[in-house]
Amino acid sequence: MKEFMHGVADYRFSNNIAFWQYDQEWKKHPEKRLHSSAMKLLSGKGAKGDHPRIQKLVHETIGHIPELISLYSSA
Repeated sequence: MKEFMHGVADYRFSNNIAFWQYDQEWKKHPEKRLHSSAMKLLSGKGAKGDHPRIQKLVHETIGHIPELISLYSSA
């Protein structure tokens, strides 16, 4: 039975987009536009007032600056 299970193709729908496909989107929109869109989503109350996805965006963007991350997390 194992041979049969591992030989069957998985036809379930999945939305896996290759990372290189985003490159066109980043080049299409200037950084200022992306920044202004992100700023509209920030609450101004720090991490406790932001949606988890926005928290992730902030942590991925300024994660290399520990002082800013600690300010954002504790605000």
